[in-house]
Amino acid sequence: MIDYAVIAVLKDSPVVGAVCGDRVYPGQLPQRPRYPAIVIDVISDVPDYTQEGESGVAESRLQIDCHGHDAANADGWDTSRELAMAVKSALSGRRLIVATNAGGEEIQSSFLTNQRRFFSDVTQTQVVSMDLLIGYRD
Repeated sequence: MIDYAVIAVLKDSPVVGAVCGDRVYPGQLPQRPRYPAIVIDVISDVPDYTQEGESGVAESRLQIDCHGHDAANADGWDTSRELAMAVKSALSGRRLIVATNAGGEEIQSSFLTNQRRFFSDVTQTQVVSMDLLIGYRD
C-alpha cells in the first residue's frame, strides 16, 4: 500500500526525524500520542488501465496531517509548519524507490496540491494538513 511506502520515506527522512522522530502513523493518532506527529490517510487510490486490464500504475491522493505541540504549548503553529516543510522536502517533486514489508513501491511522481492549517478541537493541536497526489508503480 502506498501509505506505508510514504510512511517509510518519512521515517527515513533525517529532516522529518529531527522534528517528530518516528511518530508517523497511518489513519489516526494512537491513544495518548506524543507531539509533534504525522497522520497519513489515503483519500483515493485509482489504478490506471489499458485494454488488457490494470497497468500496474496508480495514482493516490494522500492527506498528510502535521500535528504541532498541544494547545498549552505556544509554539504549536511553528512546529506544525516546520513539520509540513520537512514533509514537503521529503516528498514533493520527488521520484523514489521504496522497500516496505509488503514489497516495494516506485513513487514516480509526488506533488503537493493543497495545504491548509487549522486548530483541531479533537486533538487540541495546531495542524497543517497537506494533500499530495502520488503516481506510483506496484
